[in-house]
Formats: sequence, C-alpha cells, structure tokens
Amino acid sequence: GSKCKIALTFTPTGFGPFLGTLTVTSNAHNSPKLVTLHGNGKHGGLKVMPKLSLGFGKSPVGTPVMKIVTLTNNNGVPLEIGAITSTDPQFVPDSTCANQTLPDGASCAFNVTFTPAAKGLRHGKLKITDDAAGSPQKVKLNGRGT
Repeated sequence: GSKCKIALTFTPTGFGPFLGTLTVTSNAHNSPKLVTLHGNGKHGGLKVMPKLSLGFGKSPVGTPVMKIVTLTNNNGVPLEIGAITSTDPQFVPDSTCANQTLPDGASCAFNVTFTPAAKGLRHGKLKITDDAAGSPQKVKLNGRGT
C-alpha cells in the first residue's frame, strides 16, 4: 500500500521531439513497468542588447553616428546568425556578426551607423535572422538629422 514518487529531469541535447522509456523493476508480479516519456527540445534565445530600441539622437545631415549592438547566445547550443538588415538605408549595420555560428554562451558585437540624409526624425527597424525562437529579432531604430 506504499507509494513512491520518482522525479525526472529532462535536459534536451538538441531541438525537436525526444522519446524515452522509464523502466521500474520490482518484485511485483507485473514487473517491470514501462512508462513512455515525451519531451521537446526548444530553442532558447538570442539576447539582443539594446533589447527594444536604439536611439542615435541628433546628428548634422551627412554626419555618421555609430552605436553598438551585442548578441548573446543563451540557447544551450550553437546558433546560426543569418542576415542583419535595416528597413531604412540611413541606418546601416556592419556585417561583423552576420552569417556566423555563435557558440553557446558567446557574444558578438556589431556596429549600426546612422547617417542622416536630410533634416528630420527617421525611424527604422533592425532585423536579425537566426535559428532561435522569435526570429527575426527586431530592434527599433530612431535618429534625427539636424
């Protein structure tokens, strides 16, 4: 009449579905008991800093302003970083981290340069494609030409 609890920990070694079997052996007449285990290895994440937006402030027309964006792999496995693009040609990311494999726990930093072509406020989005959850990662961009 006694009960026993068995605690299991699932630590996936990759992405996608995993199947396993827990075998409980005892002196009972129906031993061993088999329990099918299911789990799904999910993508962790790519941490982008700054997270939501990157402001360049005011800059005279034609004068470039550079800011740094840092990517950190919190995925548990290497991540494939694809293209890094901007929706506005006045915000230009360099290709330092594009088309790279980023090992687990590693970081990569790249520059985004804002060169205003005219006076006024400009908005854009930085898009980072990768094989992590939530791809593409997006960061709002803004700057003012003076």
